[in-house]
Amino acid sequence: MTLYRQNGNITYPARRDHPELRSFGLATRYFPCYINRKKSLHKVETVLLSFIIRGKAIHYLGENEIKESGPSLSITHFGQFHSIITPREGIEIMNIFFDPQVYPLPQLGAPLDKILNLFLPIHPGFQNELNKIVHIDLKGDDTAVEVVKLLNREFEQKLPGYINTAEALFRLFLIILCRKVLKSGFDFKGLPQIKLSSVAEKARVYIEDNFREKFSLIKVADLVALSPNYLCREFKKHTGKTIFKYLTEKRLQMAMQMLRFTNDKIISIAYESGFSDISFFNRKFKLYTGMSPADYRKKFREYQY
Repeated sequence: MTLYRQNGNITYPARRDHPELRSFGLATRYFPCYINRKKSLHKVETVLLSFIIRGKAIHYLGENEIKESGPSLSITHFGQFHSIITPREGIEIMNIFFDPQVYPLPQLGAPLDKILNLFLPIHPGFQNELNKIVHIDLKGDDTAVEVVKLLNREFEQKLPGYINTAEALFRLFLIILCRKVLKSGFDFKGLPQIKLSSVAEKARVYIEDNFREKFSLIKVADLVALSPNYLCREFKKHTGKTIFKYLTEKRLQMAMQMLRFTNDKIISIAYESGFSDISFFNRKFKLYTGMSPADYRKKFREYQY
């Protein structure tokens, strides 16, 4: 794996090495025996799903250290630095490169969509303290290993229809991950504040379930038995974002998904996502994406296969 220096940072040029990322937004790279004995923190141009199939390793995500034992999955988001240190005998690993700015996250249906959007946000700006380190233990799940190997084979062989097959396999892999999270929960390694702020987590879950409704800070504060000001401080410590910013981003994420997958009118999408002011919606949407909702929809329709 060749790295290069970009703007003072060491970067892996995923888009250069995997042309599918530019056109499709998804690619894989399989290492039957990956060996790396030196810590070399580097960035990846996309989201990276590191699926350790076999072996043990130490995975550095920024300042956090995760002891990996396959099969397990860790996610490196946009702008994160990471490095995987292996034992001398190496590990078997599948790297799945995913660019949500090109490839729209598939709709999995309730309740899986809520889980998916929590650990794989569709926009870099939606990262927070809770999803910046994602570790999913997949021990005992042979299906996940089979699926990622089939996915890699499609990209390697490039037989007719491989894009459609790869899309279906990636969707199946995401379903497997979401089911695992629903059953076992997230392993929030390196994030002790999760345990220290159960009230803020209760407020966050309430927002996840009700973000499309009219929001009342007083109502949420009463729900967790805190004053509004104290809840806001706890929520900011818990997620790294204000409660109102977190709420706005949940609404924007739903709007982005609807713009990609439906033909609904933009004003209807704004209201359905929880926005009561269309001017505020347009302003916030452009702030995050650099484009209007109409241009955003047009962009992603161009990537439809």
